[in-house]
Amino acid sequence: MSRNDALRWAVAVFCIAGAVEAEEQPIRFAATRPQQGPSVPTMRGFMIPYSVEVPGAGAMEMIPVPGGWLTVGSTQPPTRIRIEPFWMAKYEVTWAEYVEYVELYPLFRDLQRRGDGRGAGIANVDAVTAPTAIYDPNYRMEFATSARQPATSMTQYAARQYSKWLSLLVGEPMRLPTLAEWQYACRAGTRGPWSCDERMLADHGVFQADVKTRPGPRPVGSKAPNPWGLHDMHGNVAEWVIDAAAPSGWSRLTAGDHSTAAAIFLPRSRYGHLVCGGGWGDGPRDCQTTSTRSSTADWWDQDANFPQSPWWLAGDNASEVGFRLVRPLRDHSAAEMSRYWDADSKQLKGDIQMRLDEGRGVVGRVDRELPELMRRDRTGRDPSWARPWLRPRKAQK
Repeated sequence: MSRNDALRWAVAVFCIAGAVEAEEQPIRFAATRPQQGPSVPTMRGFMIPYSVEVPGAGAMEMIPVPGGWLTVGSTQPPTRIRIEPFWMAKYEVTWAEYVEYVELYPLFRDLQRRGDGRGAGIANVDAVTAPTAIYDPNYRMEFATSARQPATSMTQYAARQYSKWLSLLVGEPMRLPTLAEWQYACRAGTRGPWSCDERMLADHGVFQADVKTRPGPRPVGSKAPNPWGLHDMHGNVAEWVIDAAAPSGWSRLTAGDHSTAAAIFLPRSRYGHLVCGGGWGDGPRDCQTTSTRSSTADWWDQDANFPQSPWWLAGDNASEVGFRLVRPLRDHSAAEMSRYWDADSKQLKGDIQMRLDEGRGVVGRVDRELPELMRRDRTGRDPSWARPWLRPRKAQK
């Protein structure tokens, strides 16, 4: 990353966040341990729950997760991954939160046509690509029946870019969790295959048994949380993480201790990224703490384009895939955040650039004026094109 890009990152994040970080104690910390609610002691004070304001959508609640060790495999001595404290979103990202990013596409298109100076290249540290317009909302957003439904059908790259967009707007390093972080947070200090007793699974997860008469995910928070206050970690939608499927799984790590960053495994193609925790169409055995599956070409088998969309899935299981975000305790450098935000394989980077060159994608810069531009752009536009829950319901026969 160039020196200019690093400077842009510092300006984009720390200037945008100036009003918050100028406080003596950021709102995500408390000087003393709160009498109620979760808290995690650190050198900076006690990590406490706080909210990230998603422009146009309201508060995304963040829950503190204590640091510790994740033991993986069965080696002796054990293989352990050191987990630093972080905040994790209480719920999966909802359609109300995700659609604000989806609506960048027509805005960036309009800005390009008007010759606005926000044009950018894909490599710009303060730029994001916007997901192309949904070809068939009735298919992609079949279960978007309320603003509280988990957003689904996005690719892992789109989830990465969403986290970058939100980070640049709110001035905080938001990102997808790593596989180790996700499994550690899902387990929440427990030792069994689920974070609750098997007899209580119906109270904590959304599985096949819940959706027999009405297929699809349920609004976030419909079931009880795990011991650390995180909802929907078992079922509802399978959640993207940063990692790809390693050929030998955790056994690729040598016995001993590893950092979270060192334990990440990245793909060599656009396929292979992992989702965790199972979805609404899975049985409980496929929604355990360690349950994962990796993306394959089949996840785009109904996309006849070349290259296939970097932003939208087009397969039968697309409506079972979503994500949630984390905020690390330690602020990351520009180079570190690029690893979490941008395309992670040569093939995917090439596919994205081809789509942009052919006018089948759009890229633009994110700055503090963007929310107001989004608000004005929405004026006079039918909002239901990206918000199916606002469309008039058909009368029942």
